Amino acid sequence: MITTHRSDITAKEAAASSLVEEDAGINRNSGRREVVWNNLYVPEKEPEWDVDSFDGREYESDPEDREFFNDEDRYQKHRQSRIEALKNKGFLPDEAYGIYTFCNLQSQTAAVASSRELVTDLASLCVKKYNEDKGMTLEVDSVVRATVSRGGRWKFYLTLMAREYHNGPLVEYQAKVMWYIGNSKPPFPIFCRPSPKL
Repeated sequence: MITTHRSDITAKEAAASSLVEEDAGINRNSGRREVVWNNLYVPEKEPEWDVDSFDGREYESDPEDREFFNDEDRYQKHRQSRIEALKNKGFLPDEAYGIYTFCNLQSQTAAVASSRELVTDLASLCVKKYNEDKGMTLEVDSVVRATVSRGGRWKFYLTLMAREYHNGPLVEYQAKVMWYIGNSKPPFPIFCRPSPKL
């Protein structure tokens, strides 16, 4: 079980949100998109720049999970995999969190070439915002891995190689961006940062 320490959702808001219909996550009265949070519907917000939604999350064992394992070793391996997945913050595939590999970016097929172009454009968008925000001159060299959380709007978790100055050495960075199906809205950069040392 993942807990999130959030102060922006009050008990009163959560209780009021529980009255919203389950009809595709839409509140018919407001027309706003909503998401399930702790079995309650709450309004879906645009992410803030330079804020990682994984920050503040901690792993807590769910006692009911133990019932699904017939020996302690397998259960401990499961727990460790959940802890590691949380540390990776979406940048490695994790089906339990609904985060999957976008595609094999090293493949040379035409379909992958257009996917590679898409993720490079999304990474460039995040780098542009990062440069504006931090006064840097970061340049995208390549995207080496892309994972995605799908839905009506996709969150891309991009691992990229970049140069911090012209002809500088390659440095690994991470970028996260929201992309809307059918380009119904422009992509929304969430953050760009040097990859953490794990």
